[in-house]
Amino acid sequence: MAKTKEEISNEVDAEIEALKTVNGGDGLFNQSVDGKTGEQKRTELTEADYEQKKIDITEDRWNDQQF
Repeated sequence: MAKTKEEISNEVDAEIEALKTVNGGDGLFNQSVDGKTGEQKRTELTEADYEQKKIDITEDRWNDQQF
């Protein structure tokens, strides 16, 4: 049976929340390179980034289910 968008959203929310380092997960990170030193920097996603990730994954799963 197909899931509602709300059910998918709730599942994605739980998955993403479990990933956050503050909740004991491994976290999701952005990587960048300092243009001057060439040093690689790794920073955890911001709360806004995590929220956008939830929206994007929910939409992807919803669309996959629909088509």
